[in-house]
Amino acid sequence: MKPKNAKAIASEFETLWREEFAAFPDGLEPLIRDLFVALDGLNDHKPADRRLTWVDASFREEGGTWKAYATPRIDPRKWNDAQALHLMKSLDGFNRKAAAETWAVVAPPPMDKIMDLANAELDAIRDGKSYFDGEVAMAVEAFALRWQDFENELAKAADPPASVF
Repeated sequence: MKPKNAKAIASEFETLWREEFAAFPDGLEPLIRDLFVALDGLNDHKPADRRLTWVDASFREEGGTWKAYATPRIDPRKWNDAQALHLMKSLDGFNRKAAAETWAVVAPPPMDKIMDLANAELDAIRDGKSYFDGEVAMAVEAFALRWQDFENELAKAADPPASVF
């Protein structure tokens, strides 16, 4: 992680930050920051005049994908149902985003390589010579996400072209 990004997150979330997070790869900063914002949101479900740190966050790389975990700092009997659900959704959100983005952070292939891989694998699956695996799923998902970004940019344009082909 770039030192200035690590410092920014550390200063904003002093109680959640640990120095070991600074060694994480570039590109995870927005995901970590979003998770910390969500974890700070655990305070929104309890009336209080001070903010508490409800959990300790930790991250592990598993099979090339980063996953977030949380350990309660405050006795779980003091939690309410909304907080427990909020925590589960926050961790699930990070883990889903990281699964989609880690691949792009580690090795962002050009669009033509994604298309070639997707077409070759889909042809092999059709012909019974291959099966649908995680790498293919990630390539197809990366293509779909890039296509959605492209469509969003076109929608933002003041005068979009009549045809993109």
